[in-house]
Amino acid sequence: MDGWEKVRAVGEGSYGVVFLVARAASSAGGTENAVLKTIYLRTHGVELEEEKVLQEARLLQQLAHPHIVELRDWLVRDDQVHLLLEHCEGGDLRSRLARLKSDGAELPEVTAISYFAQLLSALLYLHARNVLHRDVKTANIFLTRADLVKLGDFGASRALDHESQLINTVVGTPSYFAPELLVSRPYNRGCDVWALGCCLYEMLALERPFHSLNFLELAEMILKRQPAPLAPRCSPMTRQFVAQMLRKEPSERVTLVDLSSHPVLAIHLAAIEAARARGAPAVVAAAGAPCARCLLYTSDAADEE
Repeated sequence: MDGWEKVRAVGEGSYGVVFLVARAASSAGGTENAVLKTIYLRTHGVELEEEKVLQEARLLQQLAHPHIVELRDWLVRDDQVHLLLEHCEGGDLRSRLARLKSDGAELPEVTAISYFAQLLSALLYLHARNVLHRDVKTANIFLTRADLVKLGDFGASRALDHESQLINTVVGTPSYFAPELLVSRPYNRGCDVWALGCCLYEMLALERPFHSLNFLELAEMILKRQPAPLAPRCSPMTRQFVAQMLRKEPSERVTLVDLSSHPVLAIHLAAIEAARARGAPAVVAAAGAPCARCLLYTSDAADEE
C-alpha cells in the first residue's frame, strides 16, 4: 500500500475508520483515488476475532464483478486490518436519496430499475458462489462517476458450505431484516432478496418500507404490517417486483433467478454479461432506452390482465 496518502476521513464507527486516499496516477499526470478501510482488532477494551475480520478481505479477493466494489489490496499491521478498496466517486445511494427527498425531487423509475438490475446481477453472482451478503442496504450501495452502482461492505457476509445450507446468526441492519431473522428461523438466500426489495422500495418512495427507532415496534411492522403503497407514478411491473420480494413467508418470496427472467431485467442482465465477456467497463442497458421503455409498459399491460 506504499504511495497512498490520506486525504480525509469519510466515515468512522466503533471498530474502525474509513479514509479517502490518493496517489500519483501511473498514467500522464493527475491522481488516483481509493478508499482505505481500517478495522481495529482491539479497541475500547473489546477484542475482535482476527479470523472473522479477515473473512471480508479473503472473500473480496475471490470476487470480480462490475457491480461489486473491488478490493485492491489488504494487510494486517499493529492490531489493525487495512483494506484498500475501489473508490466510488458518487458516494452512497442512501445519501443520494436523502438529497433528493430534501430537494423535493424523486429518483426516476427508469433509473431505479437500472440500479435494481445492477444489484440483481451482483447478488446473482454472489449466490451462485454460495455467498450471502446479509447487509444489503442503500448505505452499502455506492455510485460511480458513470452513475453505475456497486455493492460494498462485506463485513457481515457469509460463505455457505453448500447451496441448501441454512444459518441462524442474526446480523445486518434491523430496518432491512427479513421476517425470518426476527423469529429465529434458519434462513438462506431469501434474506438478501428481502433486503433488495427494501432497497427498491426506498429508491421509489425515498423512505424505507419499515422504519422505527423502537426495535420492538420495527419488528412488529416487519412481521405483521405491509409497507405504505408506492406512488401511482410507479408502474405495475415495479410494484409487483417489490411485492414479490417483500412476501413475509420465505417459501413464497420470489427468487433472484425468477426475477432475472423478466423481459425488462433480462435486457439489463444481458448487457452486463456481454460487457463482462468483452472485459469492457460495465455498461448497463439504460432503462430509458427505447427497447427497455417499450418492454416496461408492454409488460405492465400483461401484468394487469
